[in-house]
Amino acid sequence: MLAVLGLAVAAWLLPVAADESGIVGTQAPEFSLQDLNGKEISLKSLRGQTVVLHFWATYWASCYADMGRLDKLSREFKSQGAVVLGVNVGQMPSVVKEFVKKKGFTYPQLVGARGELILSYDATDAPTLVIVGKDGKIVSYLREERGEEGLRSALKAALQ
Repeated sequence: MLAVLGLAVAAWLLPVAADESGIVGTQAPEFSLQDLNGKEISLKSLRGQTVVLHFWATYWASCYADMGRLDKLSREFKSQGAVVLGVNVGQMPSVVKEFVKKKGFTYPQLVGARGELILSYDATDAPTLVIVGKDGKIVSYLREERGEEGLRSALKAALQ
C-alpha cells in the first residue's frame, strides 16, 4: 500500500513528459512582450538559456502558490542559466504591477499576452508552466500546481 502511495506522490511531483497538449519536443513559438517597465523581451533574445514561462492571471487564485515558488527558484537557478518569466494573460499592466508589488514577487512579469500566443502554448487554463530548453524547444509542460519540489525537479531536468 505504501509503495503505491509513494508512486502516486512521485508521479504527481514529476513534470508531465507525455503532455496532453502535444507541445513537448516542438519548437517554442516566438513572441515579444513588454515587461512591467516597458522593456521589450523576446523569446529569441533568450536563446541559449533555459526559459520558464508561467502563464497566469490575478483572477486565477491557483496561480499564486506557484508564483511564490517560482520567485524563489528564479533566484536559485539564475546562475545556472535559467530565466523565469511570468506571462500574464490579458490583464492591464497597471493591474499586474499592483498585484506583483503587493505580493512581493521579484521575477520579471510580461504583459500583453493575447489569444494567438496563449493558444500556441496551450495556456488556456492556469496555471500553465512551459519550460523552453536552451535550443528553443519545449522540454516540459505543467498544467497544474506541482509544489516546489515538482517545479525544482522540472527545472533541474531542463537544465541537464
